[in-house]
Amino acid sequence: MRILIVSDSHGRNDYVKQAVEQTKKGGAIDALIHLGDVEDDVEELRSFVDCPSYIVTGNNDYGLGLPDHLNLELCGKKIFLTHGHRYGVNYDLKRLGLFGTMNQMDIVMYGHTHYPHLDRGEDIILLNPGSLAYPRQEGRARTFMLMELDEQGNMEFHWQELEEENKKKKNWLDRLFE
Repeated sequence: MRILIVSDSHGRNDYVKQAVEQTKKGGAIDALIHLGDVEDDVEELRSFVDCPSYIVTGNNDYGLGLPDHLNLELCGKKIFLTHGHRYGVNYDLKRLGLFGTMNQMDIVMYGHTHYPHLDRGEDIILLNPGSLAYPRQEGRARTFMLMELDEQGNMEFHWQELEEENKKKKNWLDRLFE
């Protein structure tokens, strides 16, 4: 099962579409997960894929009617989806990790920080794909994640960057010195 995980697109559905197209080059997508701060047309996002989509609300998603969190089971793995702002993820991940462990989750996915993160702990995996719109990590790459699961419970995680965006667009500082 190939699962595309994105977050914090902040109204840039074109970036989500680009991530979908880039991921499809390697094969079909079986699920799309968006971890909040969509700020735009949710139905348009869903139209980019012909598979189930799971989308939770972020702290900037007003009136979109999205759930605060979702519990999924995919290939036998229990997965918790949240934007993360209600769990204080900007400060640390202890509260979110403890919640996931207490609820016997295998994977907890969150957004909000705009930093990609993957922690494969003994009891739980904490995962943040980063931000498609406003990345904050060094290099400011627009990131997302491809997760592959199989029926035997094997998991692989692949960081991705938006290819075309990173090739074509220079940041404002680079343009000053051309």
